[in-house]
Amino acid sequence: MGPFRLTRALAPAMVKAGHGTIVNIAATTAIRPRASGANYCAAKAGLLQLTRCLALELAPHVWVNALLPGFTDTREVVERYGLEDPRRLQEVLAATPQGRTGTPEDIADALEYLVSDRSRYVTGQRLVVDGGHFMG
Repeated sequence: MGPFRLTRALAPAMVKAGHGTIVNIAATTAIRPRASGANYCAAKAGLLQLTRCLALELAPHVWVNALLPGFTDTREVVERYGLEDPRRLQEVLAATPQGRTGTPEDIADALEYLVSDRSRYVTGQRLVVDGGHFMG
C-alpha cells in the first residue's frame, strides 16, 4: 500500500506543476517466481500493474516506471538467496550473462536514468537491471 498511498498524496502536485517522475522499486520476482515467496512475488507483480495504471492516469505530464533489480550484492540478497555458499553463488553467476552480481551503483545508475529528462518518453515500463539473468 505504500507506493499507492505515496502516489495518491504527491501526484496531484506533480500534475498541477505539469511535470513529475515516479519510479516504483519492484524486483525481478515480479516477473519470475521463487519458492517460498508467493506473498512477496505477488506484491511486486501488483506493483508493476500499479505502475502501468498510474502511467495511463497521470500522462502526459507525469511518467511512471518500475525498476526491477536482480541479484545485487547487498547483505539482504546474499542472505536471502544463500549467496555466501560458493556453490550457490556460482550457480547464480553461471546463469547471469555478465557473470557477476549487480552492485548498488548499478541500480543507482538505472534509477538516475529513470528520474532524468533522458527518460522523458518512457512511461509505464519496467527496467530490469540484472546482468541478463532474466530475459523476458
